[in-house]
Amino acid sequence: MKGENGIFEKPFRYGGIMHNYEKDVEQWDMWKRCYCCGGSPSNVYSKSGTLLKRNFPYIASFRIMKGKNKGRMKFQYICRRCAYDYHLGVIEMDGKTYFDYNDFDEINYKSRQEDKRNE
Repeated sequence: MKGENGIFEKPFRYGGIMHNYEKDVEQWDMWKRCYCCGGSPSNVYSKSGTLLKRNFPYIASFRIMKGKNKGRMKFQYICRRCAYDYHLGVIEMDGKTYFDYNDFDEINYKSRQEDKRNE
């Protein structure tokens, strides 16, 4: 993984300044590649064009190891797989830290939030 020794803190799900976690990687349209694996962020579509899975951006802070900015940090976009591969835990949209890729159930979380609003 690129920058493996330079990771500074736990990666987190990116929601922007307004905490808009509904936007996926294609809607943010800021990043073209994952900083770690170099993969292109995209949603998963079937051959018929039906959206199967939305992918969301994650951010991690890395220490700059060389050059005039050595010792400082920078934030870089990473994909979900790379965020969990660091094994530091990932802060998801509910603010809790998860260590396994499948532990956070977004649909269940959103339904609980909706129930709270309806009370």
